Amino acid sequence: MVRAYLVGEQEDWDLHLGCLAGAYRSSLNESTGLTPNLLCMGREIRMPADLVFGHYDATSSTAPKYGDYVQGLRDKMLLAHEVARKNLSVHAKRSKDIYDSKLSFHTYQVGDLVWCLHGTKKVGVMPILQKAFDGPFVVKEKRSELNYVLQLNKEGKERVVHHNKLKKNEGTSPPKWATSATKELKESPLSV
Repeated sequence: MVRAYLVGEQEDWDLHLGCLAGAYRSSLNESTGLTPNLLCMGREIRMPADLVFGHYDATSSTAPKYGDYVQGLRDKMLLAHEVARKNLSVHAKRSKDIYDSKLSFHTYQVGDLVWCLHGTKKVGVMPILQKAFDGPFVVKEKRSELNYVLQLNKEGKERVVHHNKLKKNEGTSPPKWATSATKELKESPLSV
């Protein structure tokens, strides 16, 4: 969320954490189907828009008795946690199925365009706020079942990369140098 909100700017990122945390806590979690607010506090918090537009029920003037409130809150929390556990087990099975389907060994051909996992770290720059992949690059050679030689730029700079750091490029507009390098590699007699 922080990376998407800042869009590459790394100055004063900590000033926005409160707003982002509030947005996260009031958003439905895909796995549990409930918000973190409901799971932790037993209720949804009132947002400024709820107060302005009247979604909050302010007509109730009587406060519940302490024992009734505690019992009601306990019942709500037990129900919320039961629903969350059910949703988590369904989501865990779905995640396992997705993981198992993607576990297959990816192979790339000479001339394929791929993204490479960004591995370098810079002093003073938060790695989590950087882009995850660099590229696209061109697969120039297959060294083994696991390692590939990538052409990184139009000057022909190369690097050997393990297959688990690569991801196939699904983009429609690669750089011109990559397009011409791909064409040359696929037309050369050594790629066949």
